[in-house]
Amino acid sequence: RNSDITMQEFEALKQGCLDQCRKVIEHLRQDVLKVDTVVLTKVSDFSTRATVGVMISGTTVDNTVIGGPAHNSKMIERNDVILEVDGHEVTEDNIFELLIGTDEPGTTLELTLAKKGDKSSLTTVKLKRMATAEIQDRRRMFELFNSIKERALDRDAVQMKIIDEAIELWNNMWAADQVHDQTICENVNSLQASCEEMLEQLCLQIEALEGGGAKGTKLGAVPLEDESIAKLAEAETARQALEDELARLRAAMQNGQFEADQLRALMSSMVSRSNLEAAQAEADRMKKLLEGMVSKSDLDSA
Repeated sequence: RNSDITMQEFEALKQGCLDQCRKVIEHLRQDVLKVDTVVLTKVSDFSTRATVGVMISGTTVDNTVIGGPAHNSKMIERNDVILEVDGHEVTEDNIFELLIGTDEPGTTLELTLAKKGDKSSLTTVKLKRMATAEIQDRRRMFELFNSIKERALDRDAVQMKIIDEAIELWNNMWAADQVHDQTICENVNSLQASCEEMLEQLCLQIEALEGGGAKGTKLGAVPLEDESIAKLAEAETARQALEDELARLRAAMQNGQFEADQLRALMSSMVSRSNLEAAQAEADRMKKLLEGMVSKSDLDSA
């Protein structure tokens, strides 16, 4: 502001700015992306509390549940064959038991896979079991699809193909949604971080501000030395004297204009008077001339 403030007023304003910045920073640090997910199935519908999110047929991966540990690893694909779990050889009889383990969310397991069934191309993947409740709707959808596939397995190859296409499309849709949501989360987090950083910098700049410290010193003004103050006073005196001289000259010019107007009027009056006197003299001369002509005429008649 242009008004003068005291040091106490300046410090109060500075503290107010800092408080507002810190409040905004607190709001930015809130997890605005955390929302409650609507779940349509019941946890009691599932026999396990934990899952790795993989659907299998025998020992072969039939699909991975979007958002589950297997899918998120990006290392497990359809038609991969599970050979070992935590170093134990896998069979169709023990695979579920090995995958379930202690059935505790957060526990880990290690899978050895033959990519696309090729035992010459082995991959080891470490996964962490997650709570079934986190992906229970998607897991239930996979179970329903698999149930339909099993019923159609020995009956209709065309129906099997349709079901596989439906599962693939649904899977791709979920994947696209997940990428979309993840991108939004990353953008929001990036924006929050950038704003927080800028506000932190602003706080540092505000804290570094120094007030004038006395009444009559403007906010942010730099204290002046005595010599500088004297020079400023001299400059102000010279400026005022110059303004006074300009005012005097302006008044003189106005007076001179008035006098010139008066002189012009007087000269005009004199010219008019001179013309009038000349005309009167000419009239008198003509009158005398006419009188002389009349007298001569009378004399000739006599």
